[in-house]
Amino acid sequence: MKLSSLFLGLSAIVEAHDEEYHPSIRKKGEKIEVTWPVEEEKEGYWRDVGKERLRKMQQKPEIKGKAKNAILFIGDGMGVPSVTAGRILAGGEGHVSSMESLDYTGLVKTYNVDYQTPDSAGTATAYLTGVKGNYGTVGITAAGRRGDCQSQLGNEVQSVLEKAKAAGKSVGFVTTTYVNHASPSGVFGKSAERTWYSDKRMKQDPNVSDKDMEDCKDLALQLFEHDDIDVIMGGGREFFVDRLDGRNLIQEWKDDGNVTLVETESELRKAMDNLTLEQRLIGIYADRHLEYEYVREKFAPEEPQLRLMAEAAIKKLSLNPNGFYLFVEGGKIDLAHHDTMPVNDGSLYDWKEFDTMIGNSLEMVNLNETIVMVSADHSHTFSIGAYGKRGENIFGPGSQTSPDGENVMILGYANGPGYNIHEKTDQYGNVTCGRRLPSEYSDEWDTDKPFADLLAPTAVRTYSDESWDPSGEYIETHGAEDVPVYAQGPWAHLMTGTHEQVMVAHVMEFALCIGDYAEEPHCNEAETEKDEDGSASGKILSSMIIMFLGLLFMN
Repeated sequence: MKLSSLFLGLSAIVEAHDEEYHPSIRKKGEKIEVTWPVEEEKEGYWRDVGKERLRKMQQKPEIKGKAKNAILFIGDGMGVPSVTAGRILAGGEGHVSSMESLDYTGLVKTYNVDYQTPDSAGTATAYLTGVKGNYGTVGITAAGRRGDCQSQLGNEVQSVLEKAKAAGKSVGFVTTTYVNHASPSGVFGKSAERTWYSDKRMKQDPNVSDKDMEDCKDLALQLFEHDDIDVIMGGGREFFVDRLDGRNLIQEWKDDGNVTLVETESELRKAMDNLTLEQRLIGIYADRHLEYEYVREKFAPEEPQLRLMAEAAIKKLSLNPNGFYLFVEGGKIDLAHHDTMPVNDGSLYDWKEFDTMIGNSLEMVNLNETIVMVSADHSHTFSIGAYGKRGENIFGPGSQTSPDGENVMILGYANGPGYNIHEKTDQYGNVTCGRRLPSEYSDEWDTDKPFADLLAPTAVRTYSDESWDPSGEYIETHGAEDVPVYAQGPWAHLMTGTHEQVMVAHVMEFALCIGDYAEEPHCNEAETEKDEDGSASGKILSSMIIMFLGLLFMN
């Protein structure tokens, strides 16, 4: 009797906990407002959705011929929650974004050799060169130590862009950050320290000696001397003009007869009407990073959108009959997450522009001969939850309640500057600590155009601990989880599954038949001439039949 009572008691506890873990998110008697398409309530709708998806999945081609072109799109800091929240912002929960429309999907492990949670320089080394590096270093192996100039010497690695150029292709990159920031530096730079943007910044680093200043070059100078990159676009002007060596590298580009240098959207549009294969196209549009998309028209109307820069790059690089390699970064998704600002420092609005740019770019290329990948360098501690209703404003609260009587915000971060505790006095005069209630700033999120400086709630405050970084700003950290990779084109099917991040570079190099993979069987043009559907089998078979008949008649 006592044993059965014990079991009944345990059962009641388990049941109570289950209700606690999965609460009813609708109040008793609450009227249910239909915020979804009514056809989704019918079984037939979802049966049709499944059948259509299955039909499309069966039609996915596995193109196994040589790729002529390659485009790598990186959303800096774009983890799965960013894709989900961005998709909802762009078109609703069921929306299919441009990146998600690509045929093949996988996951990428982002760790650096020395760190579980990576940075953008170490990850750029992985996906742009095919070799993993250490946190804070770019373009060198893990034998190089961060901030140690001498350790980088002899440990430099070549990027896919550099190998593509050596194979006779046109090459370029586009970013919304400095052109010598962590991610784009991976295509050209070799540096033990990602923040050696200029010789002036190197000199400010207490770890850099006079000998180091002689033996190691800053990233702006490295890019300037890399005079075989056909397209360069982004920001970071100050690192090319505010220099200890007295040089104005921007002016030197302007004086170069082989360079068309543009600094505004109008200048870029004019240059797009006069593109040539031989003339390099360089666009430096801001002293620092380019403006966030959410406020770009207001604060920097002459800066071009990412979609226009990518369009110009593809048009320019496509002039080469041997093909091209292009790297495009939506870099400020990451910076916005560091600020825990999904609106102004627009992680989600910059994601939306990034995805729009991808859709426009896909229309400009032949996917039977162009391998395209979309991925991220790393994620963030960003999350989306709180039992938001279908169609809910993602910048506001969901249906999950808090002990303070108000609902929990849908978007949030595990750490960062959004940590905000307030002293509150109740009706009895007791002082307590609590969060800033959503009702206290509803004017910032409950609008068609959310308040620009809206901070998402954060669990723990963090700050920059760079000893020589004078900013001392509170920043959110990167995330350590795997990130998505979407792919289409020749050999894109190889990216299904979970991969080391280096495979992004290896598969592109393999598909292009360059570098380590120049002699692969599919690299023989005659053997891999493609049919209209992108496959090579039909023309190979035809060639074999013709050869057989020829031998037969010769006898």
